[in-house]
Amino acid sequence: MPFAWGPNDCITFGIAAVQALTGVRVREVTWTSALEAAREIDREGGLERAIGSVLGTPHDNWRRARRGDVVLTGSNELAADEGGPVMLCIGAELVGPGVDRMQALPVSMARKVWRVG
Repeated sequence: MPFAWGPNDCITFGIAAVQALTGVRVREVTWTSALEAAREIDREGGLERAIGSVLGTPHDNWRRARRGDVVLTGSNELAADEGGPVMLCIGAELVGPGVDRMQALPVSMARKVWRVG
């Protein structure tokens, strides 16, 4: 599925991953553009705080990331390239939606890690 603000951006990808792993829908997404997403995240105090309000306190050690964990990468910008700032750990790599296909980064790019499940 190609990148699209709302239906398939890095945040909605993370939400869908949490739901697939736990059976719980942790949040509804209402934005349809980068501007709307940025405004929503700003209202929540930033991306890290918004994720933390749902998944709890993250840890900073990427070496402790495990399959299924939601991670925040080094980039805080909401962007379609490079997989975006919110990705899913699948072992040695992080994955998330890119412009035309899934993007992968090394797990060492994880800046914050939230346990899922």
